[in-house]
Amino acid sequence: MQQITAKRQGQTGTPPLTRQLKQYPSLGVLNLSATATSLVMWGSYAQNHSGLVLSFNQAHPFFHKHQSQPLPPLRPVIYGSPNDALPGDYALVFNKPEEWAHEEEWRLVRPLDEADKVHEQGSAPLHLFKFPASALEAIIFGCRMSPESQAKLAGLLQNDMRYKRIKLQRCLLDPATRGLVIEPLVSTR
Repeated sequence: MQQITAKRQGQTGTPPLTRQLKQYPSLGVLNLSATATSLVMWGSYAQNHSGLVLSFNQAHPFFHKHQSQPLPPLRPVIYGSPNDALPGDYALVFNKPEEWAHEEEWRLVRPLDEADKVHEQGSAPLHLFKFPASALEAIIFGCRMSPESQAKLAGLLQNDMRYKRIKLQRCLLDPATRGLVIEPLVSTR
């Protein structure tokens, strides 16, 4: 999770969420997407298709129970004007302008002081939170990830009992539709 005040890579200026949420300096937001086949998302957030996507089970208790304080569960972002926002204390966290709707974003709020690890990187530290292996369903490799990197990652997962059940998949560019398709990764697992 990134601290709310952190900038997204490549953006200039102060992101709208940062400007609106100065009242929540101790909370972080985990941003997830409901789609794994968005060309724009892979290009923007997964090293131009050479990275990977973690696919989670959104029904897992990790996303819906929080012990230390009453926080909203994992929920989808509402796209539209601020008037379309959910009522309540966290309305601004779950609202974005319509032009971001292609992200199909879901968000989870957590206290930053519960982070398992903090990487200091200038004025925007990165707060990392562990998640249970049972919440992870699949790992999807980008269509530009090298076969060597895919094999290395698959080998690491094969040697860790927590992740043996995880589906390994890869994205391919479909020349007929010019879109992404996901298929099982053929490996020696």
